[in-house]
Amino acid sequence: REDSYVRIEGYGDTWRTLCVRTCDGYYFPISFSTEQSRFADDAQACAAACPGTPVALYVHRSPGEGVEQMVSLSGEPYTALPTAFAYRRSYNAACTCRAGQNAGGFTPVPKAARPAPAGDAQPAEAVAEAKRNVRIVGPSYYVAQ
Repeated sequence: REDSYVRIEGYGDTWRTLCVRTCDGYYFPISFSTEQSRFADDAQACAAACPGTPVALYVHRSPGEGVEQMVSLSGEPYTALPTAFAYRRSYNAACTCRAGQNAGGFTPVPKAARPAPAGDAQPAEAVAEAKRNVRIVGPSYYVAQ
């Protein structure tokens, strides 16, 4: 699998992978520190996270580089993407991951019902403490108080 990708030369053996929506340039992390052999798995996770929206996996060295240096699996820099950082300038309602549509097999968690509020607090009835004998345990040199 790894042979189909452009070999990215440089220091470090770990990479940060980011899923990029190519329609507006928005990106979000897939893996923080992964190896090149895992790029195919991360590309599948990227596609599953945004079904029906054009996405591509981009990578940069971790640590040492930032999103400005990320490149696609074919070696194209993110900054060469016509829509790079476009999400910062404008919102495109047609370009979303549609997370609310239960995509990718994710099951929404039902919202928990809040309990009914309790009534006003009532003062407790005062109870006189009964005189109790205290059992003393231990050496006899302890003075009872």
